[in-house]
Amino acid sequence: MAHLLVNTARLSIESFYGQTIYVFWQSDECYKCLPLLLFSLSPTDPKNSTVLFTSYSSTTFLRLGQNETLNCNTPSLQNQAEYLIQVFENKSCHTTTITPAKNEYHPLVAVLLAQLIIVYLMRRGVIIWENYFAGDTMASGEGIRSTNENALDRLQETTPQAPRRLRSLDTFRGLSLFLMVFVNYGGGM
Repeated sequence: MAHLLVNTARLSIESFYGQTIYVFWQSDECYKCLPLLLFSLSPTDPKNSTVLFTSYSSTTFLRLGQNETLNCNTPSLQNQAEYLIQVFENKSCHTTTITPAKNEYHPLVAVLLAQLIIVYLMRRGVIIWENYFAGDTMASGEGIRSTNENALDRLQETTPQAPRRLRSLDTFRGLSLFLMVFVNYGGGM
C-alpha cells in the first residue's frame, strides 16, 4: 500500500457477509449534504480500502440496501492512521486500528529543543569566555582601576547638566491626553 500523506487516513473494509455492502461517507460540517458512495463490497470482491482526508471530521457508515444501515462503530479518522472494519454474517462489525495515528508535532518539538540547547550552549560559552578574559585582566587590576577612575572624572566634568522639567507642565500634558482619549471617546459620532 502507498504511503499516507499528512491529513489522510486509510480505511479498509472486509466483508464476510453474503450480500452487497455499500460504504458511504458524509462530512460532519455539511448537515444537508447527501452521503457520498465510496465503494461497494460484493460477495465476489469482499475487500476494499480507500484513503480519506482527516482535515475535517466525517462519518463513514455501511448500508446493506437502500434503507438498512449496519450498526457499526466507525472510528474517528486521525492523521496517517490505518483502520480495518470487518463485517460478519450476523450483521455485526469489528473495528481494528492497524497503524495508530502519527503525531505531527514531533518534528516541531525536536526543532524547538535543538534551538533551546543551542541558546543554552551559546550563553554558557559567553559566560566561560568572559570569565577566561576577566581572569587575565585581573592580574593588572590596579592599572585598570586607576584608568577607569580618571575616565569617570573626565566624563562627569564634560557632561552638562540637563535643565529640570516643570512638574506642572507634565501634569497638564497628562490630563489633556486623558481628556482627549477617554472623555471624548465616541464624540465624533
